[in-house]
Amino acid sequence: MKKMLFLAFSLLFLAGCGGRELSNVSLVRTLGIDGAGSVAVTAIAGEADERALFCAAGEDVIAAQKALETLGSERLAVTHVGQVVLGETATAQALWDEVVHRDSGYGATVWLTESGSAYRLLADADDPAGRLKHLEECGAAAPSLMEVVSALARDGQITVPVVGIRDGEIEITGERRLYADKGR
Repeated sequence: MKKMLFLAFSLLFLAGCGGRELSNVSLVRTLGIDGAGSVAVTAIAGEADERALFCAAGEDVIAAQKALETLGSERLAVTHVGQVVLGETATAQALWDEVVHRDSGYGATVWLTESGSAYRLLADADDPAGRLKHLEECGAAAPSLMEVVSALARDGQITVPVVGIRDGEIEITGERRLYADKGR
């Protein structure tokens, strides 16, 4: 009898009884950040063939992400972000806010846009999350979010890869220093 009750409870738990089903959550793979002060965040969720792009604004990166989480038919979860792309107007403060106030992946790699906004880069690229992951796997020296924030706190600067779009694909176009107090 105990085995039957345990089995019934297990089946109810696996079926999502009593909580939000996992199918109602979409994981954000890549997060773009634009602006200083008032911030816009762009999220890429889903896989390459089913990816969706979302954008929200707020007084800072935390407010923008809270607004982002309520967009779409599914809840957007920013807890497993793999890459963070800073647009031309973004500052290091957004990264600090991300580390201190959120549970995003501290291992997420950090990239800078060659020019323009993170939104434009992510919107125009073919499979931006997949391409950035491919660049990482091929040895791109993109520091993690935690490495960036640590270096900014310790040294006041860090070198980060710069990416742009060539023939629809994100490519590394150089590197640039990110400064703790000036953004770039």
